[in-house]
Amino acid sequence: MNTDGDTQSKRGAVHCRDKSQLLDVLASFPSSAYPLLLQQRIIGPGVGIFLLIWDGELVASFAHRRLRERPPAGGVSVYRESIVPEPSLLERSRALLDRFGWRGVAMIEYKVEQSSGVPWEWGGGDYLLARIRHNDRELSIPPGSPSRARAILSALVPWKRGDRLEVLRLDDPAPFLRETRQYFRWS
Repeated sequence: MNTDGDTQSKRGAVHCRDKSQLLDVLASFPSSAYPLLLQQRIIGPGVGIFLLIWDGELVASFAHRRLRERPPAGGVSVYRESIVPEPSLLERSRALLDRFGWRGVAMIEYKVEQSSGVPWEWGGGDYLLARIRHNDRELSIPPGSPSRARAILSALVPWKRGDRLEVLRLDDPAPFLRETRQYFRWS
């Protein structure tokens, strides 16, 4: 978002198939949309590496892989699985944090390029609605992703045995109720 006097302009993510389309999209934006962040699209799984570093020592590490994102073509994770941290990503994350003299908990996200090998509760609802309302082209779903039907069926089974929900806890339902009110814009 950019502020130009009293004028603000916000743009969402736009996927371009080639340089020509990118130039057309850029030319269509008003000056109030700048500056922009341009990124190469990486197709592959999203991985989060979590580290606890204290006084230069790695105390704990954890990792997850995204199974569903919002929007479905790539965004925040709404359903993920725990995985063993890949040593190369753990090493890269640690090196980055060491450069800053980091002390405490940190999370670093990667998008691992598929060709090179390298739930938030209501977010799952957003994922499902997006897949129902829009086709793969409209959502810029990359090739090789689960089909629309498979994604919808998978989302209708929101968790499997052994999964733990991120916000909903039976012993403390208040965060889930608050998120539900916000999701449906209740006051």
